[in-house]
Amino acid sequence: SLELFQGEITGIVFDDILEQKLFIDMLLGDILLYSGKIFVNEERKAYEEAARLLKQQVAVIGSKSKLLPSITIEDNIFLFSDRKLFLDQKEYRERFQKLRTELNISDDMPHKVRNLSAKEKVIIELLKAYEERKKIVILDEITSLLSEKDLGEVFSLIDKMKSQMSLKILLWNGWNLLQLFKMEELHLYLGFLS
Repeated sequence: SLELFQGEITGIVFDDILEQKLFIDMLLGDILLYSGKIFVNEERKAYEEAARLLKQQVAVIGSKSKLLPSITIEDNIFLFSDRKLFLDQKEYRERFQKLRTELNISDDMPHKVRNLSAKEKVIIELLKAYEERKKIVILDEITSLLSEKDLGEVFSLIDKMKSQMSLKILLWNGWNLLQLFKMEELHLYLGFLS
């Protein structure tokens, strides 16, 4: 049994990478459960409906960036989260600047995604999930990408976003003391599929 609560950082550790992948696929709505009960916002849902809702509400940020390298940071954040019919890059720049100010994000980031560091890509993907109003954000194996200093900066941003984002899940392989101290909840899954 796993319960996730708004504004809480939950750590989940698996002893098997395949089990972790299966769990992520289930949270993304790509794999349906055929037994057990699924509740979304404390309301029981049929498996198909739960999968559809999860597809809309879950974002995964991992070692492979999903950002488009040939377009600007602003376009990556707002292009697909914006419900407008036409692009408005001036508005995107203004909204990005507002986000930077609100969340105290450095102004010295490169303009193009292809020039971003691994930490900056994670930050931009967090902002994208925030703008798309995702309810669950999975940070999958980012410890292999980031130094301890960079991880500290990412967690600092997450702490600032916590009151505004619904909830977060953190998945990782390998123990990192910094991450462990940031958890409000920690779950160990050993033999999840057996």
